[in-house]
Amino acid sequence: MPQTVTYSGSAVADTGPAISFSRVVPLEGVNLINFALDPTKSAKVDLGSTPAQLQLLVIKPSAPSDNITFTIDGKGTALKLDQPLMLGSASAVSLLGTFTFLQITNGDKDPVTIDILVGRDPTS
Repeated sequence: MPQTVTYSGSAVADTGPAISFSRVVPLEGVNLINFALDPTKSAKVDLGSTPAQLQLLVIKPSAPSDNITFTIDGKGTALKLDQPLMLGSASAVSLLGTFTFLQITNGDKDPVTIDILVGRDPTS
């Protein structure tokens, strides 16, 4: 049964320029993955969906840092989670390419909690 998810964001510069948005998207399923990651540890994360089914992906570390990274299938360029990451469409998610899992690594000195919201359309 389809459900709707509302997501939003904004960015406001102290000199005046600003942008904000809010979207309501119909999705077939939504999962929240939450886990703690100790310093110098990595976690292999299966999103429970194929990349072709993903319509929304949000990755939010509890304490964003240059030292918290993720890779696609555990290889390639390590992408920093120095800010929350939101990919709000199938086209945006496709920037990650084809993958089976994400490998998230905590290179920081403190433990971190990772929240991942996965919105999918299994019929795609």
